[in-house]
Amino acid sequence: MCHFVSWVEKRGKVYFLTGDQLFSEKGQDWIQEHHISLDDLNGHGTIRLWYGIDAGDGIDKECVDFTTPGNFPAKIQDAIKKGLMRGLGVSDTLLTQASFTEYEKRERVAFDEYEKKTQPALAEYDKRERVAFDEYEKIRQWADYEKTRQTALADYKKIEQPTWDDYEKIKQTAFWDLFTIPENRNPVWG
Repeated sequence: MCHFVSWVEKRGKVYFLTGDQLFSEKGQDWIQEHHISLDDLNGHGTIRLWYGIDAGDGIDKECVDFTTPGNFPAKIQDAIKKGLMRGLGVSDTLLTQASFTEYEKRERVAFDEYEKKTQPALAEYDKRERVAFDEYEKIRQWADYEKTRQTALADYKKIEQPTWDDYEKIKQTAFWDLFTIPENRNPVWG
């Protein structure tokens, strides 16, 4: 998995993706068509596929140090300042300390909601997995245990993944909503 922000440099040009591109109707259709994982939205492979850049052509680059805009190509600096990277990642160094504290409060509320929704499902999975394992211990039938465990895990994942996705959306929205207000930005990102 690549980091926020990743890009490919090829013949003096910088190729990267923005949240505006990926979360547009065209982008969402493209993500589904190419089976792109949410974890790979910011990845070099996704960037290369989007722009049709062959593997080995150009140079993969990434930077996680947001302490100065100079760590990024000018086009990426501009996209960050315009809030176009919404949905792809966050960095505490982009915000002032006061606004980052506000972001942390919002993020904590979102995570608490995630846990509230997933804890009953996890408890049910644990209970079913324990029963299956106890049965396995009695008769040593690994296939029966594994089948029951997989079914219980699948039921848990049906709740956990969409809930995690909701949490991530809330977290991203809170961060980028704060960042769009210039007074909340780290002064170097003016």
